[in-house]
Amino acid sequence: MTIDAMAILRAQCANHVLANTRLMDACLRLDEKAYMAQRPCFFGSIHATLDHLVVVDRRYLTRMRGTPVQPDDGDGPEFATREDLAAARSETDKDLTAFVGGLTDADLDREVLLHETPRWGRETDPIWLVLQHVFAHATHHRGQVHDLLSQTSVAPPQLDEFYLRMDRNDRKAEVAGLGIAAWMIDGTG
Repeated sequence: MTIDAMAILRAQCANHVLANTRLMDACLRLDEKAYMAQRPCFFGSIHATLDHLVVVDRRYLTRMRGTPVQPDDGDGPEFATREDLAAARSETDKDLTAFVGGLTDADLDREVLLHETPRWGRETDPIWLVLQHVFAHATHHRGQVHDLLSQTSVAPPQLDEFYLRMDRNDRKAEVAGLGIAAWMIDGTG
């Protein structure tokens, strides 16, 4: 069997978008106080953790497109409201889907300039590895938000689903609503 790296990355991207959407939708059902509440977690709140995910996805997309940015100064959330954050999450997921969907096999080994600063020096990695980091990073922090959400009145959504063939019919409407084409999932038309 030959492993198709593009098929794997597209499936991971589709799952990334599904999980982000489900988690954001659940968090939007919280009242404002519960959503913004300070909690014992690395970023201090559900909002700040979700904000971090959007900011990091955008940062790596920018870098993969060839425009490196300076390392984050870590001054806190970029989006003041959850409505602004939800809009940014949706826009970023569409942008990431378009980016991954437009990649070719030849693009996967293209080196991405991640840092070029006195502190970090010049650091590069290939696109395929940067995408693996983006997806793993998001899985980690979505798990944190999932746990924080379980401590509220809103039940956390299922995030561990993937697009197995046996589940395709049950997810057609959800996938279509997210703009994830079948070829993103399994290479079919």
